[in-house]
Amino acid sequence: MFKNNPNTGRSFSEWAKEVYRQEKDIIEIMYKSSDLYEKAMASMIMKAAGCGSNGKN
Repeated sequence: MFKNNPNTGRSFSEWAKEVYRQEKDIIEIMYKSSDLYEKAMASMIMKAAGCGSNGKN
C-alpha cells in the first residue's frame, strides 16, 4: 500500500494527493478522531499530499 505499485508507478505522495483530493472530508474527520491510528494515518496522508496537518494549503 505504501510502496510504489509497479502497475501504476505512483509514489505514496502521488497516491496521498489523489486520496486527499477525492476524500478530503473523510481524511479531515479521521484527523479529528480520538483513535490514534486513524489520526496518524490521516496526518501522514495530509502531510504527503502537501497539506500539513491542518488541511490548509
